[in-house]
Amino acid sequence: MSRITKTLILKDIKLNLSPIILYLLLGIFSLWLLTSSQLGVFNTGAVILISMVIISGIHMITTTVTTERNDQVLPFVMSLPISFVQYTHAKICANFAVFLSFWLILLVGLMWVIFGQPQVPDGMAIFTLILMLEMLVMFTLLLSVALVSESQNITVVVMSITNIGLSLFMFWLSGFEAINSFMQTEQVVWNSTAITFVAVELLLVVVLLALTYLIQARKKDFI
Repeated sequence: MSRITKTLILKDIKLNLSPIILYLLLGIFSLWLLTSSQLGVFNTGAVILISMVIISGIHMITTTVTTERNDQVLPFVMSLPISFVQYTHAKICANFAVFLSFWLILLVGLMWVIFGQPQVPDGMAIFTLILMLEMLVMFTLLLSVALVSESQNITVVVMSITNIGLSLFMFWLSGFEAINSFMQTEQVVWNSTAITFVAVELLLVVVLLALTYLIQARKKDFI
């Protein structure tokens, strides 16, 4: 990794650290709400947590990729001795370093709530993990689109579609009997349906990143 690439990564991380910490604090607050036995408070916590995961990802991608294009920072960056692949690598490393850390902290917090609170059935762990992985896939897709298209309009359209799609995905996922039948029980069952969902989501993340690098490597100049 070149010195310029490392500098770009550190720059993106430092510039976004303060707002991401704020989102994380709100996410931790939502975990506290999830410990409540009151359904209304629990649901509020779930909404806040999902919102913080989505917002943190959008914030990172917007400030590190699309805003740079609009503010004419991208032409300056590409005037440096750096290739599109190195630029792409810097953006992916910075975004994943921040978002994945954020995501993992809240995922661990969710597992603590599920297995540590008697009012929350352990069977929710599988549904929760699949849902969190889906948001990781959404983040990866959005980052890939922003990097490849270099267009704020296209990125916003994909962002809107994925946010709507997440709600539909939740209903679709809960409709699978192999998932739904264990959600309100104390059993954590890794059946073929659950394993398939997790495997496909992880594969999608890898494929999206690979395609992004492949497309960026073929670029000769920025749009």
